[in-house]
Amino acid sequence: MKYVLGIIGIIIFIFAYNDHKEKKAERLKKEITCIEFLNANSVECLESPFVYLNKISKKEAEKKLVSYKKDIERFNTELNQFFLESKVNESEYKIISWTELDYLDAIVKESKNEKMDIYDEKIVALSKLAGCLTTGTIKGEIKYYICTDTNKNTESDFRHAVLIDNIDNLPKLKRILDKFSDLGLRSEGLFHSQTDLYDLQVYGKITKLNVLEFHMEIHGIKFFKKLVSDKEILYLLEQKIFWSTWNKVRDFQKSRSL
Repeated sequence: MKYVLGIIGIIIFIFAYNDHKEKKAERLKKEITCIEFLNANSVECLESPFVYLNKISKKEAEKKLVSYKKDIERFNTELNQFFLESKVNESEYKIISWTELDYLDAIVKESKNEKMDIYDEKIVALSKLAGCLTTGTIKGEIKYYICTDTNKNTESDFRHAVLIDNIDNLPKLKRILDKFSDLGLRSEGLFHSQTDLYDLQVYGKITKLNVLEFHMEIHGIKFFKKLVSDKEILYLLEQKIFWSTWNKVRDFQKSRSL
């Protein structure tokens, strides 16, 4: 009996020691992050750098809201100019819904070397900037893409990622998509915003249909800014500031092996 109690005591001691060690390491991680990186030697930060950063991001966003709205308006002018310069003849494009496309049928036909008529058509379809997650988009390996608008099925809402095959020939579109990211106007990776500021009308040719991803040669995109409140724009700015800083925090912690 004493032997059993001794074993139990040793196990409890080991668990208690490891727990103490983990808490000490976590406390040190918070202290170094707050003091050396965030310059905040406060109880609030030491308790949770994540919560602290979220709070100061909100305060900073309130100060920058007016300037941020002006940045968005200037960007809207750039978006309109992009479509005008693409010189798309809209009458040449067939209006489709992404839900019309049977990717399973496409995969079967391609396996039999059968021709897909949709690949030869110029099409225009409503799309979104975000909301389609694949392994490549979450990891950041795929940077230049758009999403289908919501497809309805019996279980859930689902959006396909639409990869842009000719992106290297569209430097202005590259800059525009980069600007969306820089301004915090598109959800990326695991971050998902409830505010979707733009609808897209995409012109081009579909080049491939897959289960999770479509491929497209894009000829032009019309961007439609939706009417949203200042509160929603403020939230976008808060998230932009927070995630930009938090990613730097994570990089700092990795550099210090925390």
